[in-house]
Amino acid sequence: MSVNSKRMIFHLYNPEIIQFINNLPRGYRSLVVESALMTYIETDAGRTLMNQLQYRKKDRQRITPTNRPDKVENALEKLKGDFD
Repeated sequence: MSVNSKRMIFHLYNPEIIQFINNLPRGYRSLVVESALMTYIETDAGRTLMNQLQYRKKDRQRITPTNRPDKVENALEKLKGDFD
């Protein structure tokens, strides 16, 4: 039986969440984070977030280097948030 997994890096900023994650026994962090994300995605807020992220992804895929610069700027103005 093959298990598909992927290593990811998350940056946490909420001290309560950081403390909770740090207090988990070794081997439980991934399970708890994945379970929490799956549960969140099933809520109204989670579905709204996923829909917005998918919409933004579609907008980004439509932008190509051959597009006029004004079209690229207009598409980028739609993106709002704290992105690094």
